Amino acid sequence: MSESSALMGSLLRIIHPELYHAGMEAMKSLAENPDMVKEGDEVLEILDWWSTPFSGYSIISNRTTPLHRDNSARPQWYDLLASFGTYGYGEVKLPGIGITLEYRAGTLVALCGKLLQHEVPEVVGNRVCLAHYMRDNVHERLNIPAPGWMTLGTYGL
Repeated sequence: MSESSALMGSLLRIIHPELYHAGMEAMKSLAENPDMVKEGDEVLEILDWWSTPFSGYSIISNRTTPLHRDNSARPQWYDLLASFGTYGYGEVKLPGIGITLEYRAGTLVALCGKLLQHEVPEVVGNRVCLAHYMRDNVHERLNIPAPGWMTLGTYGL
């Protein structure tokens, strides 16, 4: 899990470098100031193997995900969803913008989960989604400035 989480962080570094750096700064701040959060000693133990800039991680196994928005982040922050398993066709639906994405095993989807309503219908077979996200309240508590929108200017374009 550490390697796949590190890979997800590396992908974030490419698609939204400012968000990646803010997430890494949050993890560093937690390690240096564990008393800033409840159960700080437990957080320190987790940080020994936590290999991602994301402050949240969910494992979703063999279930549909109803239409929703992710309320714990900022609209301009990316969530990364990685799908694994042995199943046929799957999809991620973004009905607000009229897009349906193919979501087969091995697919990675980056989306602004607070901004875009999304859902994942049932599949035939076994599917696991590893969802990586950042929680705004963690950044606020640690006084980490919130990055804005990713722009082409980040790449000098």
